[in-house]
Amino acid sequence: DLFIPAQGAPNGSQVPPQPGGLFHGTKVSFLPMAIKGDSGPVSGKEKTEIVCMDVRPLAGQVGLSCGVDTNNGAKEKNEDRVAAQDLHELGFLTGVFDGHHGDACSEFVAKQLPKEIVSAYRVRAKREGSLVKLSAEKEAAMIAGAMQDSFEATDKAWLTASRKKDLQDGSTGIVALVSHGFEVPLEATNMTGGCAALWPKPKEPEKPQTEKRPGTVARAPGGVAKLFVAWAGDCRAVLIRGRKGLRMSEDH
Repeated sequence: DLFIPAQGAPNGSQVPPQPGGLFHGTKVSFLPMAIKGDSGPVSGKEKTEIVCMDVRPLAGQVGLSCGVDTNNGAKEKNEDRVAAQDLHELGFLTGVFDGHHGDACSEFVAKQLPKEIVSAYRVRAKREGSLVKLSAEKEAAMIAGAMQDSFEATDKAWLTASRKKDLQDGSTGIVALVSHGFEVPLEATNMTGGCAALWPKPKEPEKPQTEKRPGTVARAPGGVAKLFVAWAGDCRAVLIRGRKGLRMSEDH
């Protein structure tokens, strides 16, 4: 395995719709570079680690895509707004905001909410200290918490801004974040026997069965992307898999 440092990719953690974007499973070109590390405790010799620099996606690959359809309905003016952009350190975010009594609020939220998500994530990350030691479950919980914090922060920011201009606008909002880089074991060990495993082991114990865990990208096992959804108001997110729809939000 080769390591990509923070400065290894020209555009940081951006994903494929953007020039230079990276995603788990993206085929890339890179420049190997040797970096000297600390001396070993026994030999006293400096350790050399190979890292990947100038990491760029190969041409001709299709990454994430985002499309939108909106109409005025019974309104004289379209008050809907859309957000679709990379969030550094997190992944790709897309969101839909339905304005009420004007488009000032939906316009504000579409621009402010992505910034608040990144800000809330960095606050939580700083509180945790080293993210390298976090388990995938704790990191996912941290991202989910940051998204909730961002909605509350955006709501407070809009209330402050709207009072100054005496605006009565409002907006619903729903966002989906595709966050990549979560690791999963290539093989998981499964002991058979059920409750029998509680009894003393036999002389010839059963061999553990290995179960392969595919990643999000078939050709790149060992890594997954996770989908985070946050919302407020009358909106709904549905994940389509083949011909089946999976509800990703709850009406409230």
